[in-house]
Amino acid sequence: LPPAVAAATGLDVLSHALESYTAIPFDSRPKPARPLERPAYQGCNPISDIWALRALDIQKQHPTRSVIGLALDQPKYRILVVEDKWESRKLLVKLLEPLGFEVREAENGKEGVALWSSWEPHLIWMDMQMPVMDGYEATKQIKAHLKGQATVIIALTASAFIEERAVILSAGCDDFVRKPFREEEIFETMAHYLGVRYVYEEETSATSPQRSATEALTREALAVMPAEWVAQLYQAANEVNNQQIFQLIEQIPSEHGQVAIALTDLVRNFRCDKIIDLTEPATS
Repeated sequence: LPPAVAAATGLDVLSHALESYTAIPFDSRPKPARPLERPAYQGCNPISDIWALRALDIQKQHPTRSVIGLALDQPKYRILVVEDKWESRKLLVKLLEPLGFEVREAENGKEGVALWSSWEPHLIWMDMQMPVMDGYEATKQIKAHLKGQATVIIALTASAFIEERAVILSAGCDDFVRKPFREEEIFETMAHYLGVRYVYEEETSATSPQRSATEALTREALAVMPAEWVAQLYQAANEVNNQQIFQLIEQIPSEHGQVAIALTDLVRNFRCDKIIDLTEPATS
């Protein structure tokens, strides 16, 4: 181990963490009654990201399949997206509607509660930080009703801390997905809780779509964002501040989604060094 890592963490602590990682079992069968098991934190720091390492191993063992539609003989699933940021709402709508889901949107918790009451969606994607009424209060109000108990609510959160999971679940959410999310996380979660069946297009490997996006990531590609944003990304990568990096990725417009995907892949593969190379100020 690098001396700096050993000194900062203590060999005993690190050894215990690695032993815990190798001993963690994985069961790929869905368990609808329980929240999906996800990495506690996904980022660049190899000491605090034991769960992320485990998730990457699982990805390598289970090739990714692209969803191209919904299987026949299923209910017409109603999906409500409650999100105050227009770009984030449209990203989910554009992802789900073409596949055959019926999707409606609300831009704050108050609108979300009203639309839930009149439309009765099967599942709600609920942002937790919104004006007027946040996702915590909206979830509590929905789950206070008998019919709300049958509505699946999945929180969308930019928080990278595992402590946030307990707060979200205590509000009544069934599970949560961190931003920025991957398409497969959205599809997997809906299959887990609603039993949705998809039509797939087989991919040759789990990493090929992300690898191609990452290889295409250049300084020129990042130039679509303001210089101040690039400087903030450089600073966050230098500090290995994964939460800040994810918050900056969220600001990327949907039309530049490949840039967001590539940056997310770099963070989750512990490649902050690559982000630094791409954003480092040019020397005169």
